[in-house]
Amino acid sequence: MKNLYALNEFGKLTSIVDADKNHSDNYACLQCGDTLIPKKGKIYRHHFSHKTKLDCNYETYLHKLGKILFFNLYKNCIDNKIPFYTDYEIIKICNTCDAKENFNLNCNLKSEVGKIDLTTIFDQVYLEKNHDGFIADVLLKSSQRKEVIFVEIWVTHQCEKIKIDSGNRIIEINLKNEDDLKFLEKKYIHQNISNCSFYNFKIPVIKKNHVQINDCDELVSLFTIYKSGKAISRNVLRKNLEKEFQNPNTLYNKIENYNEDGNSYFNNFISNVEEASRKGIKFKNCFACRFWAENTRYDYDAIIFCKRHKALVENSNHGYNCDKFWRIE
Repeated sequence: MKNLYALNEFGKLTSIVDADKNHSDNYACLQCGDTLIPKKGKIYRHHFSHKTKLDCNYETYLHKLGKILFFNLYKNCIDNKIPFYTDYEIIKICNTCDAKENFNLNCNLKSEVGKIDLTTIFDQVYLEKNHDGFIADVLLKSSQRKEVIFVEIWVTHQCEKIKIDSGNRIIEINLKNEDDLKFLEKKYIHQNISNCSFYNFKIPVIKKNHVQINDCDELVSLFTIYKSGKAISRNVLRKNLEKEFQNPNTLYNKIENYNEDGNSYFNNFISNVEEASRKGIKFKNCFACRFWAENTRYDYDAIIFCKRHKALVENSNHGYNCDKFWRIE
């Protein structure tokens, strides 16, 4: 084992960077207690080496190291008023359209990332502390609120499901070697770190008029029935919705969230036709007729098969002039 950390003569965790090779008997393994010799040559990477060949478990050493290193670093931040940051996702929802009659539509905007100094809330830190029936490797606790964060170090065994299901916030750090702890030097645990997982952290939602509707270039799907009887679905800009609703040639409008999926787009159109028909809107469309069926002959492009006329129909709006139309109930 070539450890990068050891306990010094005062029992304090020491990095090989700070070790004095001239006092080689002052260092001990934090796992097995054996004397460690600092190796600081010019060829190989500097490390501590066991003085005797003992069967020391590297995974257990790594787990202990992660706990102690995090605890020491966070406590130093608390004692010396040094920030220790984490980030969190903020979901933004624009509800400008809620204020418009018949719109009733919210828009999920691109989420943002917030940043917070954990020590301003969690101003107490404990090593291997019991809380809520669980032992946390490191427990961050608030003196002002009833809030905690479990910091869990795993090398061979991940955090137990029962602990995750407890609802307590958990930051889990996976270690394969000492280098996986280097990010702690920045005193910033962000959610893009590959060996860190976050559980039970609430995602704040900011819902407000983020954008004025006349300036909004977001797309929505609009289903429209015209007085001519024609029914169509198309994507329009939100800033143009009011104009669409004021069109004197329209009989019925329904707004839906923008959807690029062609199959969903088609299925939504059929559902909207059926819904408008059941609401009593006076129009004829094949999808609102009892005689329509899906064409199963794939050598024809037509989607609709009319069971009454026993013929293929290329466009559902052809039903407007059909004398055999039988509205669904």
